[in-house]
Amino acid sequence: MRVLVVSWGWPAHYLPMVPLSWALRLAGHEVLVATQPSLVTVVRSTGLPVATVGRDIADIAALEGGFLRRAAPDGGPPLEWEDLRRYGARCCGKNVANAELMIDDLLDLGSAWRPDLVLYEPTSYAGPLLAARLGVPAVRHTWGIDFAYYQREFEDEALHGLCRRLGLPGVETLGELTIDPCPPSLQVGPDPRVPVPVRRVAMRHVPFNGRAVHPPGLPARTGRPRVCVCWGYSSAVWDPRLDLGAQLTERIADLDVEVVLTGPGRPPDSVSARPNVIVLDRTALHLVFPDCDLAVIHGGLGTMLTAMSCGLPQLVVPQIADRVLNARMLRASGAGEFVFAHECDEQRLHGLVNALLHEERYVTAARRLRAAAESLPGPEHIAELVADLVGHRARPPVQDTPNIGLIPAYCRVTKLLKQSNNERQCHGVKRP
Repeated sequence: MRVLVVSWGWPAHYLPMVPLSWALRLAGHEVLVATQPSLVTVVRSTGLPVATVGRDIADIAALEGGFLRRAAPDGGPPLEWEDLRRYGARCCGKNVANAELMIDDLLDLGSAWRPDLVLYEPTSYAGPLLAARLGVPAVRHTWGIDFAYYQREFEDEALHGLCRRLGLPGVETLGELTIDPCPPSLQVGPDPRVPVPVRRVAMRHVPFNGRAVHPPGLPARTGRPRVCVCWGYSSAVWDPRLDLGAQLTERIADLDVEVVLTGPGRPPDSVSARPNVIVLDRTALHLVFPDCDLAVIHGGLGTMLTAMSCGLPQLVVPQIADRVLNARMLRASGAGEFVFAHECDEQRLHGLVNALLHEERYVTAARRLRAAAESLPGPEHIAELVADLVGHRARPPVQDTPNIGLIPAYCRVTKLLKQSNNERQCHGVKRP
């Protein structure tokens, strides 16, 4: 089987697909990644073959500037989905623009390489468009909490022009099923305004944060709690004012803790020179978090799910709409708290950090969330399901809610049934 993986040029959207892509490779299938020029180096570093399609958007931040007007620290609370809905189809503007830049080259590649299945992340509309043109299954792979699902309300309108140009009556951006590396208890519920439910297959999250060298450079523990402040690189791309890593580190360092700071650029000397601050260059977070007691983060899903996989309580300071949703879902799970940047004075920050470090309920909830994630089938089992989808071309049963931990009826389950009683079981039939 040939699998074409489609992602536009944003590492945080591509990296969650690497474990399943490698599981497919290890199962003997051919895998090729198609992406814009800016992501080629990242893809090559993951060991997968890559084809360049289209070109990059010149200024992503400018394209989405209207959505981020209130995201900066001095601008009050960030916009949330209910605020963004007033933009209608413009909510999908960046995704449509990327699809327009990629689709012609992608069609040429698809016609020549002839994939049996297209695997794509939710904002890469070129993926389901290509699958529709080629008549092959399309499988959507989320990054975690499914903020992109809400945009389904406007995607038909947003993609009308592209579908007409390609001779398609329309396209189902949800594909035939959605691979979901997020515990069902952390996933969003269905939006009644979106008539098409998501057909979800829950998969265990396997942290993949890119290339790394072990050990990451952490000194031995001193006995004090260790807090990792991790700020995402995408924040600095949108607006340099969104990078709060050094500011939060300086405030947290006033407590009796060690602070590990990792993120874009170097912090000011006033931060890095403090005796209880450890500054790390960019490194894989799954090597850092296990040696920490608390993660203070921006709320990106790669960071959040990696901390979840390490059983860490988390404090989120969200500044963009999707990260606000992530923060709210994390708080609802009991495994963390969040605070908006304009409310994050020293007293509030110190209170939240102390509570997350010393109140057992947060640690218990974080471990419970990790256990729920670990109980889900791994990428190797999902690779079998994907192969069965190509073999059978059978659609999974429609469910009323996206919070589904069960694999559809055609999944092979011989190995899965050996899981312990507290794990989710999958029922199905073998391929003939």
